[in-house]
Amino acid sequence: MTSNNNWRLARFAFVYFNSQASIFLIPELVSTSSYQGIAGIVFGSLLGFIILFYVVYVGKLQPASSWVTFGNRIMGKGIHGAFVVMLLAWTVYYASYDIQSFVLFFGTNYLKGTPPWFIQLIISLVILYVVRLGARTLVYMSDGLFLLIFATTLLITYFYAENASV
Repeated sequence: MTSNNNWRLARFAFVYFNSQASIFLIPELVSTSSYQGIAGIVFGSLLGFIILFYVVYVGKLQPASSWVTFGNRIMGKGIHGAFVVMLLAWTVYYASYDIQSFVLFFGTNYLKGTPPWFIQLIISLVILYVVRLGARTLVYMSDGLFLLIFATTLLITYFYAENASV
């Protein structure tokens, strides 16, 4: 894998936290909760960063071994096993939620009339292919996406602030 420095990890985390929330969750939150939606976005982002810093801290305790290996020394074998099972179940659920969100997005915008199972199959094959290419590809993709998302966020903020009434 490529050299991992803190800046590359920060870019990868930015893309990870920004992708699902900004595409599928924030428009619904803003449209249904008016002024409280902005507070939810800000405090949710802060909570996400707290969790991210904790995860990075725990990962730096023993960077040569995986969390599944050394986690039972931190919290005990039984509790650690329960957390690993819950994390596995959450990962499967989140992946299925993510795929379903993409199916709804592509099915309603670009592939009208296409059966949802076909869109799910294609998206799953693309995900499997990218994962098969390895972590290096994911890191390079996240670097490119970071630049794209960051530039778009700056442009949107500029155009929004220009027309906002204070």
